[in-house]
Amino acid sequence: MNKWSWIALGALLLGSIAVMFWVTGIGEEPEPLFESMDYVETGIPARDPRKLTVWAYGGGARQDNWEEQIAVFEEAIGESVDLVRFENAEGYEASLRQAAAQDKLPDLMLVNHRQAQELHGAGQLAPLALPASLAAEWADLTVESLRVPGSEESMMAYPADFSVLVLYYNRRMFDEQGMAAPGDHWSWPILTGIAKSLYRKGEGGRPTRYGVELPLGLELWNAVAAEYGAAVYADGAWLASDLTEDAPQARALKFLLDFYYTYVVVAPPTRGDTGQYFARDASAMAVAGAELIPLLTDSAVDWGVTFLPKQESRASALRLEGWAVRADSAKAREAAELALLLSSESRRAGWLPARLTEPVEEERLAVFYQQLESARPPPGVAVPTGARVIVFEEMKAAIEAGDTDPLGVVQKIGARLFPSAPKPTAE
Repeated sequence: MNKWSWIALGALLLGSIAVMFWVTGIGEEPEPLFESMDYVETGIPARDPRKLTVWAYGGGARQDNWEEQIAVFEEAIGESVDLVRFENAEGYEASLRQAAAQDKLPDLMLVNHRQAQELHGAGQLAPLALPASLAAEWADLTVESLRVPGSEESMMAYPADFSVLVLYYNRRMFDEQGMAAPGDHWSWPILTGIAKSLYRKGEGGRPTRYGVELPLGLELWNAVAAEYGAAVYADGAWLASDLTEDAPQARALKFLLDFYYTYVVVAPPTRGDTGQYFARDASAMAVAGAELIPLLTDSAVDWGVTFLPKQESRASALRLEGWAVRADSAKAREAAELALLLSSESRRAGWLPARLTEPVEEERLAVFYQQLESARPPPGVAVPTGARVIVFEEMKAAIEAGDTDPLGVVQKIGARLFPSAPKPTAE
């Protein structure tokens, strides 16, 4: 959409809000209504039924954007909004599950792909109409992943933000070695060779620079496996069972295990987001999402970004969040209006956390949008709860034990994911 289309959209949103304001006959000079609580770690905060309650997690620029748009909404509607901010994703997810179990969900909430599916399946989310004026603009993977299953016109949530895994690289380190920057022609074997050449050791054999930093776990495994020819999971099933050594999922897992145990040029695995070493100038490359960019804006690293390496095809991992409305909310209409406003503003801001923090070069941002075209949707309800943690723990244990047999690791993962599955009997 061009800028005039966005202006028209903004006028449409504010116009519809203004019409509701006029119809409801709310006073001409409403008091300051917005209330934002201090960070909450976990639990279910008390709700004021007179206010539209919004739950989200995190802070910084994302929070600033939410508060700005909520203030616009309140001024137009006259609706009091209570924004409850949780400190981190883990505490937020625990609180969301607790609230769902006790039927105490907020009117409007930030959800990821899996949470949206779970809450929709339990009948706890109100279906949201896909605006006809935005259907073409929103015709991408972020929207498709949040549609109500089997519906072309309803959504479980309006998209709030997305990120995809890409390859970051340190320009200075490549320049010093006279190496060309990574590009879309790179394969994983090329990355392996370059990572080896950029790895450095100091006195005592301790690394002073890692070749690359990787997000060990389910999403990268799934992306690499998809590039080899078959994903680890799809929205309808877990696909990494009864594998052979030649199966794409097994080959991808073997590659990742070898990267850590055999090549030993990769930064230590962590369960959270990667990029900590890269942002400290201690890794030449990093596979990470857009969440890394705010860290880089505060560092001295001269960085570039390009697509993930490819094999037979190109793939990546999509992370997705959206704004969902509680099904039985007394303020469902107002919550849906606010969800659409927040989603539209996120879209206008570039959909990436980076865009809401600091200006980022357009050529860098373009990589994320292009990588999105080959991204794999995040795990849905077909993937057992806790899969991310289980896969990380089993992969990390295998690396620490020097076990690079992918079939053995897959069996251990499967035994924890599906503990009730019948065990084979000896003949």
